[in-house]
Amino acid sequence: MPWNISAARRDDRTPQAQEPAMSNDHTDRPTSGQILTPEEQEHRAFGHYISGLTDAEGCFLLSLVKSSNHFQGQRAVAAFQIGLRDDDRAILDKIQERWGVGKIYTHNSNKKNTNANPSATLIVKITCELINVIIPHFELFPLRSKKSRDFIIWRQGVELIRKVQKRPARHRKKSGGNMMPKWTDLDRVEYTALCDAIRQQRQYETGGSSIPLDTLERPDQDYNQGDLEFLD
Repeated sequence: MPWNISAARRDDRTPQAQEPAMSNDHTDRPTSGQILTPEEQEHRAFGHYISGLTDAEGCFLLSLVKSSNHFQGQRAVAAFQIGLRDDDRAILDKIQERWGVGKIYTHNSNKKNTNANPSATLIVKITCELINVIIPHFELFPLRSKKSRDFIIWRQGVELIRKVQKRPARHRKKSGGNMMPKWTDLDRVEYTALCDAIRQQRQYETGGSSIPLDTLERPDQDYNQGDLEFLD
């Protein structure tokens, strides 16, 4: 049973763009005495499976990446990923089909380790998809490992990013109408503190491959306009 969700349209790139519909998984919790069909049971079981897989192989990322296109040379990035060996890509395909968001990237073996197997990574990095799909999933199907602490910190960062994105644009009156940054000094301090907190939380964890930096640093079509304004 796929989630009833429409992925965010790639041509809607403003912070005010229409967001994906909330999954009906979030509203069909079984009530007392309710009997689930085999299809519903399988759907829920796979939800718990995704969370268990994330406990072992997932990663919640908050970061500041270099960007020459931004005033302060940095751009705020939030993303979620699950990485597996490429011969397990079918699992990522099934997760992507269920969620209706994200892209799967294939990575060749490490040049320093020619015996390493190719890997595949499902990455979700569009903010409204993180808000409307990824966060509700892990609230409905909680993580069981220490990674649940990562999620709590990461969710605060994603919600901060979305709050900033949704602020109305303002123009400087005395600078030819140039746009004013949406991020305040307090926003920057808070986001930087969350980045540091999740980094410290993760230093003793194992499992979960890191998100390839070239994928996150590339200002490609996966980012909406709000994402490209961070910390400018």
